[in-house]
Amino acid sequence: MSLKVRVGIVDTHPIFRIGLEHILRQQPDVDVVGVGASAADLIALVENCNPDLIFLDTDLNGDGIKAAADVKQSALKPVRFIFLTASERHEDVTAALRAGASGYILKAVSPETLMQTLRLIIGGETYVTPQLANRLLKNVAQNALTEPLSLRESQILSELTCGHTNKALQELVWVILPDFRVAATCR
Repeated sequence: MSLKVRVGIVDTHPIFRIGLEHILRQQPDVDVVGVGASAADLIALVENCNPDLIFLDTDLNGDGIKAAADVKQSALKPVRFIFLTASERHEDVTAALRAGASGYILKAVSPETLMQTLRLIIGGETYVTPQLANRLLKNVAQNALTEPLSLRESQILSELTCGHTNKALQELVWVILPDFRVAATCR
């Protein structure tokens, strides 16, 4: 018999907590070890119930992400977090991931997808709802394009705009020619 995943639930909405707990308790490989409604409950749940994974909302009256980050830094045993939330805000997704979240999914998720996500994360994967992951990647790509050039990149670009050949640029800025061609085509 395999070990059960010890799961906690922290959400400010009672009807949501009850429904999620009901879904999780129907799973033979899941043991719901604690349920709470606040950041203080999250801390108590981690300290007293020894969960492997916690489903929580970003909100928790304004401090769900901060509470998760605090727990990640202070927990004696590693605990994984899946933010199960209504928030599609880019700032919340990135803050949750920076806080150490293993997953970020929307509350509109099906029970089947919820359980697939739980199992992926217990297996060591990270998961973000596909539509949010797509937005996140687009934002990263956009920021990469607008990221300022380094001093060295600016120097090379300045010399390039003067009309120097690759060979002349190699001598001017001490770049090995094959490396320069790669750098010039990657930017």
